[in-house]
Amino acid sequence: MITTKNISPDLIIIGTSMVTVVSIILALLLNTPVPLIIPVALVGLMTLTAHFKGLYFLLMSLLVLSVDLEFGGVGLDFPSEPLMLVFMFSGFVYFIAHHKRIDKSFYNHPLFMLLATHVIWIGITALFSSYISLSFKFFLAKLWYVVAFVVMGGYFIKNTEDFKQVFWAILLPMILVIVWVLLNFRSYGFDFEFVNKTMNPIYVNHVDYGVALAVFFPFCVFISTWYKLGSLARFVIHIGMVLILVGILFSYTRAAYISILIIPFAYLLFKLKLTKVAVPVALITAMLAIFYLANDNKYIEYAPDFDSTIFHTDFADHLGATVQLKDLSTMERVYRWVAGARMWQEHPYLGFGPSTFTSHYRSYASTLFVTYVSDNEENSTTHNYFLMTLIEQGVPGLVIFLSLCIALFIYGETVYHRLKKDRDKQLVMAVLISALLIMANIMMADLIETDEIGTMFFLYIAIIINFDLKSRKELIESNETN
Repeated sequence: MITTKNISPDLIIIGTSMVTVVSIILALLLNTPVPLIIPVALVGLMTLTAHFKGLYFLLMSLLVLSVDLEFGGVGLDFPSEPLMLVFMFSGFVYFIAHHKRIDKSFYNHPLFMLLATHVIWIGITALFSSYISLSFKFFLAKLWYVVAFVVMGGYFIKNTEDFKQVFWAILLPMILVIVWVLLNFRSYGFDFEFVNKTMNPIYVNHVDYGVALAVFFPFCVFISTWYKLGSLARFVIHIGMVLILVGILFSYTRAAYISILIIPFAYLLFKLKLTKVAVPVALITAMLAIFYLANDNKYIEYAPDFDSTIFHTDFADHLGATVQLKDLSTMERVYRWVAGARMWQEHPYLGFGPSTFTSHYRSYASTLFVTYVSDNEENSTTHNYFLMTLIEQGVPGLVIFLSLCIALFIYGETVYHRLKKDRDKQLVMAVLISALLIMANIMMADLIETDEIGTMFFLYIAIIINFDLKSRKELIESNETN
């Protein structure tokens, strides 16, 4: 008798991905979440039959395909977030049952220890939060992100072959989404005014969509070289690369455009071992900019003209307004940053509590920076993740998060130059470049809390830790041989 245990894991991954894709399409066409019950049922089946790895790669596909739904006023990425919850509890049970076989070196790694400190501090600040219920939900969400993408990611992605499966699990549904968005946008004549309508409900807005494509692009560049010229796999990756670039072009996302331009410079940064120089330069530059704006309230000189700071329906006008610091989105960010700076001064050590910025910032805002969208009907936050961390988790929270980010790049660069195999080096380089793009973008958006981008950041931590341990082992074996 044939059982699921006799079936190839690759076949299971392909089959479940196809079922998930069909379910998503039906949900979109029928405008009902009912078909999405099917992949959730698959989750239960795969968990019961112990196909943990197939379940994990299904989760990777769902990150790209999940739709944003409202349940009782609570936003939910479905079915990826319910799957993360299943994975978190299943992961706890699995690790309790197999704790004797678990390699403790992963959890003793400085990167993991920094991450654990980051999560613990979020929990502490949640206890002292101005809105404990909101902060506790944030803490739980952070917990299942870490378990699903660092703990379980570290368990399943130990080498390039493992990541190759992750890559395909993301690329194929991403191609589907790009084609779907472009076809939708075509019906609007590729008009910038309607760009956000073309990707709902999979992506909340064009920024999340464009940046998600840009962040994945470095993997396409490097992994395409793993396949022979003329092979079907390499051809599909090249098609994907073209579609990603076209998708970015028509996302009309300035951050995504800049991200693509950053890639070659990021490559040189890590290739030439310049991270330890770049980090202090970046920190000093940021501190000087803050000092300049704060000195004698210099920032007031950049207050916008309310009547001229408007939403531009033409993308060329939008770019022109950006250069002149008169575009609506940039000035609305400044409006919230000024409020955030004032908030931090009131609670510098523990902050207001995770996920509480939106509940407080209006009373701290300056009317000099108000714009047409300052009513903030969508309840978006600071549009700067570092500032948000400072406001909500205090100075210790920001220091811990910055330390985690800096350590990721320093360890990653060291690992890259220590590794011997080309594929290992290429994967680590792609991770470093992609992580740097995320860092660049969270200065203007709160992307760490999105399941399309934030989850990848945590996955990168797991990959760097595993390849650091692998490279150390190879170095010891090489020394013993010599």
